[in-house]
Amino acid sequence: MNKNTSTEAEHKKDIRLIQNHIHKLRLQKKSPLTVLEIRLALADVLRNIKRDNPHAAIGYVAGCLTSDGPESIDKNLAKLEAYADYLRKKLNNPLIFSTKEVFSDEEQKEITMQGEKAQIELRSFWKDIQAAGYLSDLFMTPGWERSAGAKDEHKAAKENKHITIHYVKAVKVIESK
Repeated sequence: MNKNTSTEAEHKKDIRLIQNHIHKLRLQKKSPLTVLEIRLALADVLRNIKRDNPHAAIGYVAGCLTSDGPESIDKNLAKLEAYADYLRKKLNNPLIFSTKEVFSDEEQKEITMQGEKAQIELRSFWKDIQAAGYLSDLFMTPGWERSAGAKDEHKAAKENKHITIHYVKAVKVIESK
């Protein structure tokens, strides 16, 4: 992965670009966004980042979310967020994010409650983001093989030659949360 030189403050700033853009749309709509609205908003932010810095390394952290059962979703979201934060710091790259930085808790719960149809839509969401060419790296977290969605993201990344796949080792601090 190409490192983006940055400071701790910039790490938070660049991730907040994604969060703030999507949050503004939520405020305008005054309700949770649809998966399509979030996909368009995320693509817009990533496109702008690449326009301003064509060589920016943008990474997405993938792993288990719903595969361990509905009672584990919050814990798994926290793990994905912690891995993204860990990788941002370790690689000095502010442009690594997880689903937690994209979907609000309310939107994530809504998608989960909608069942298999919503899960298929979510898998299509991440395939579209990968296919758009904005991502340079995909970070597979421990246990990703248990997740149908993460396996789908892995397969799509293998088909997109512009994405480098990294297999992240368990980090004790994260795993114990």
